[in-house]
Amino acid sequence: MSASPDAVMRQWFQEVWNERREDAIDRIMAPDAKVHGLAEVAIDGPAGFKPFYRMFCAAFGDFNVEVV
Repeated sequence: MSASPDAVMRQWFQEVWNERREDAIDRIMAPDAKVHGLAEVAIDGPAGFKPFYRMFCAAFGDFNVEVV
């Protein structure tokens, strides 16, 4: 049984952003995912997203995302 979209998004924000678990990106993000709006061009898949992720975490340090 697959997880609901709500559960996946909560897992994404908890593990990737709040727990800073970069390995969760590979597990949660689809290999063919396209991320729009973070750069001049779409970011392709986990490998393309990780440089943005690292830069964001380095720039903003200690932050927490609360999904309501």
